[in-house]
Amino acid sequence: ALANHGTVEHQWAQYGEVRADILVVKTTIAKVDEAMAEMSTQVQAQIKDVTASLEDKLTATVDATSATAIHTLKVGVRINDIFYGAGMSVAVLAEAGKPIVTRVGFNANQFVLMSGSGDTQYSPFAVINGQVFISDAFIQDGSITNAKIGNFIQSNNFVAGSTGWRIDKNGNAELHGKLYADSGNFSFNGINNKVVIDGYGLLVNLTNGGSVQIGTFRG
Repeated sequence: ALANHGTVEHQWAQYGEVRADILVVKTTIAKVDEAMAEMSTQVQAQIKDVTASLEDKLTATVDATSATAIHTLKVGVRINDIFYGAGMSVAVLAEAGKPIVTRVGFNANQFVLMSGSGDTQYSPFAVINGQVFISDAFIQDGSITNAKIGNFIQSNNFVAGSTGWRIDKNGNAELHGKLYADSGNFSFNGINNKVVIDGYGLLVNLTNGGSVQIGTFRG
């Protein structure tokens, strides 16, 4: 047994090479062990070969072993025979033998989240051309392979001259606590007054010549 029904509504206007369309398609299907309902709305405006279009589609299906609900929204423009599109998809997929999937997906070269109201709106989070920009964030536990610090990094208890630690982009560091190192090479007042810590011990090159050594004598 099969019962189905579909309707199409098409409204349009045209003046020469200028055209505007609104198309609404509704489809319902009912079988012994399957049901499907779908509605799509397409809106398009066109002048010669330049088009702007939107499509909103809702699809619900159920059969003996699965159920899906999908809502997609697509927008795009075609200019110089190149299509630029963006879209969103919200879906729940329940298929036999597979974990149930609930998914929200976005497709755009700029994804911006807005917050606030009125004149106080701002963007705390954005994805632009594959890069993520976060204005302010609290991360309880994070793993970072590589990082670039544009100004400074510091502990949350840093107080200048008192507690914590801070390193700025110019290489200036302030640490309060113990520092452990197997070896090191650093200087006070430039390379001519260099302090070396390595497997031999401690070497301090004096400004007026000579050195102070602790550990194995280097000569």
